[in-house]
Amino acid sequence: GEGEPLIRASIIDNRERQRREKIQRATFEISEAVHTAADLPSLYREIHTIVAGLMPAQNFYIALLEPRSQMIEFAYHVDERTDRPPPLPMNTGLTSVVLRTGKPLLVDHAMLARKLPLGPKVTFQGVEDATYFESGVPAAVWLGVPLLLRGRAIGVVAVQDYGNEQAYCENDKQILTFVARQIALAIERKRTEAELLRTLAREKELGQLKSTFVSMVSHEFRTPLGIIQ
Repeated sequence: GEGEPLIRASIIDNRERQRREKIQRATFEISEAVHTAADLPSLYREIHTIVAGLMPAQNFYIALLEPRSQMIEFAYHVDERTDRPPPLPMNTGLTSVVLRTGKPLLVDHAMLARKLPLGPKVTFQGVEDATYFESGVPAAVWLGVPLLLRGRAIGVVAVQDYGNEQAYCENDKQILTFVARQIALAIERKRTEAELLRTLAREKELGQLKSTFVSMVSHEFRTPLGIIQ
């Protein structure tokens, strides 16, 4: 009927409004978590809870690129079927594809089940040259987005589902992409805070050592003087 286009437009507008509200709420919650979390592990747990409020996140991880070693380190990892992986080289798993391209990636079981060599070029939903060595247990669907900081990918946040291939859609990819920007900022702020605390602790320790040394030297000087007197 004549009203169908208006109904479809209304549904689309409503979905867009709901998506914006979800992103705004998650952004606020992540910002608050930076101040309330005691340390980085606590922040990662808070982020997991926030993402779980947006989409299925029983299987969730945050992987960060270690700049010096160029290894992928799993800072946070919760999964039904696998333990926390050891650090992996940059050509391993879909995580490396997202890191190298700096683009979000949503792939289903058919693609995840393929064992790809490093040689030929492969395209995942417009992401070219996405070759990788398979890692972990193939899921029904995997969604990963880059953690971008000043245009550079410092890590990846990912969710996956082993049973439901329809667990994530393009809308979820867009939501997680927006939220990941705030996650990257939150991690940087907490890292800076942790480094500052370590620096202050070292300075405090050095101050105590200096005080102990001065006290010891003063004692050593006083003792011979006492004997002379």
